[in-house]
Amino acid sequence: MVTPCTLNPLARPSFLIRAGLAVATSAFALVTLAGCQAIGRKVDQAELVAFQPGVATCAQVVQRFGPPTNSTVTSDGTQQLTYSYQQMQINPVSFIPIASAFVRSADVEHTETVVTCDGNGVVQHFTSSQGQSTAGTGLISGAKQK
Repeated sequence: MVTPCTLNPLARPSFLIRAGLAVATSAFALVTLAGCQAIGRKVDQAELVAFQPGVATCAQVVQRFGPPTNSTVTSDGTQQLTYSYQQMQINPVSFIPIASAFVRSADVEHTETVVTCDGNGVVQHFTSSQGQSTAGTGLISGAKQK
């Protein structure tokens, strides 16, 4: 027996539910991905222990982590390789039209690793710092702190 649902696939409830879920999932993914930004190269502090000062070379560091985000050479031949990373995740409230004017914010993670090598390219020491902060840009959350 032929029914209206068998003739028109759009009239089937299961098709409508799947289509609705697909649209909702796509919208959620778009908002989530639009609220994220990362720049630089993140170096995990645990990975640095493999580079023993006095033994490892700058070339080995670059081979492992890739080109640094900044490289500095001093007058005595010392070289500093700096790996900086910053990742920002926008607070979901920032996407709500009226609320975002007041409480727009983002959580920011930042790391910086500096490897210092002597004139022969041998690692002398390294430092690594990590931190988190919140950046506010709304009328309330972006106000200057006292």
